Amino acid sequence: MILFHSDSQHRENKAIWRMFETKLLTTELSKGYPWKWYAVNIPMDLRGVSGTKGDIDLIAHLIEPPINPDIEPPSFYRTWEVKVSLLDKEANPRSLKREGRTQKIIKQMQKTRKYGASSVSLLELFVLEDGFFSKHNFPSTEVASVMKSRFVELNNLGFGYQVLPFEHEQVGDTDYGLKSLNAIHNPFQTSIRLLESKLTDAQSPFLDLIEALNNFYLNWKPKEQSRPFFPVISFCKTCRDLTMVYPDHSITCSKCGVSLL
Repeated sequence: MILFHSDSQHRENKAIWRMFETKLLTTELSKGYPWKWYAVNIPMDLRGVSGTKGDIDLIAHLIEPPINPDIEPPSFYRTWEVKVSLLDKEANPRSLKREGRTQKIIKQMQKTRKYGASSVSLLELFVLEDGFFSKHNFPSTEVASVMKSRFVELNNLGFGYQVLPFEHEQVGDTDYGLKSLNAIHNPFQTSIRLLESKLTDAQSPFLDLIEALNNFYLNWKPKEQSRPFFPVISFCKTCRDLTMVYPDHSITCSKCGVSLL
């Protein structure tokens, strides 16, 4: 499946999972902190923790570096609202400047903050058509203009902002390989960190959601001990419950086997 040409209705979900399939792209999310789990597309009203409708696109359970080996280091949590834009190989953007898009993004981020999340950021994924990096630098002038405008609005509201562009080579009807930004001083830095989220005290119902996710993680037992251990928590709309996904194996529910793409 060519991500660039995928159905726009499902592209955001597919792009999020593509980050975890490639692994390299997710190293930027933790900023070097150890992580316990990531969670994708989690309903805010999971198991009745609240009456709030909607999903949180991405949550990370991160851990402070240990200082005393006898004391468990404290945890903290980050959330991202994920949006996807396309750039073709001639650097022409698609849907980037859609009217009212920035305000809709901000409205959702405000909803997540009101829900009680302590760190809320925009993660903007730019899916580049095969051939872009061989002809152009990122960001293009037009993209940089939109990024600047969003930077100003998100900064005024204390939200974080991170941009991650990546490109696959197209071989037949399959994406192959990965091209991304590589900072000279850090070849593992694949994104542009424009803003750090202003931190607030986490509150319920977000804390109740986190408790449910942590309990699921602690009680989960892998069926195959030999399977590569890079699990991600998600929500299966068929089972109507949490499930553990192995992105390096398949993006399917570990309970019923249905595809989550």
